[in-house]
Amino acid sequence: MKHLITTPALFAALLLTCLGFGSLRAQGRHELMIGTQVPVQFTAGYQYNAGDRFAIRGQFGLLTPPYNKVILRSMEAFGFDKKLSRAVDEAFRRGLVGTLAPQLRFGNHSVVLQGQYVSLNGSIALSRAAELYLDRDLPDLSAIPFLPVATPTLNTRSNLFVLGLGYGWRIAPPDSRVSLQLEAGFSKILASANRFSSNIGILDRTGVAQGVYGQMDNRLKDSYRKYGYVPSLGVYLVYALDGVR
Repeated sequence: MKHLITTPALFAALLLTCLGFGSLRAQGRHELMIGTQVPVQFTAGYQYNAGDRFAIRGQFGLLTPPYNKVILRSMEAFGFDKKLSRAVDEAFRRGLVGTLAPQLRFGNHSVVLQGQYVSLNGSIALSRAAELYLDRDLPDLSAIPFLPVATPTLNTRSNLFVLGLGYGWRIAPPDSRVSLQLEAGFSKILASANRFSSNIGILDRTGVAQGVYGQMDNRLKDSYRKYGYVPSLGVYLVYALDGVR
């Protein structure tokens, strides 16, 4: 819980700090960008440049296949359990990514501090979830008389708080509003919040189900914290709204 409080506060502090730099300058530059951060997101965003040294970027992106599999393979390389990786892969296929990235610039080069909030939603068969998340088998629930659904399903939601550091290089042709931004980075999942529910309301209200959901949440939190390392490569097409640099 401590991480869930301090991480958003850190992102807000980064934003306020960079906006403070912007207030020291009489004139800033505004840019729009679109591109991809492999293997995290396909994204579009806005960047404000406060003079020649400081900038801040806000982005909104989508996490889709095949990037989700690449992220999991990367985490497996750092020790993430392969069975748990399959559970996450089957449950979460898409997600939304919000990014706040203050930058310290040196000509066409930059150091980027990147905070991200990732929201994942999905579902997986309840029996499959128990097998992969907890290494246990459930009885055949579909055989229970008067069960309100034919296939018991687990609905899953994970919110991840990520912090990363990167190096950027801007390729800017002369007399052009358009430039190319390349970034190499390395990120760490600092904290996560995971919620589970089934499509059987009466089951969710039992102490057994809440206990199982708690075990699954704790296992994901612990695994993300220990093994949530993701290298990335960003490629962005940038358009200067204020004209040629």
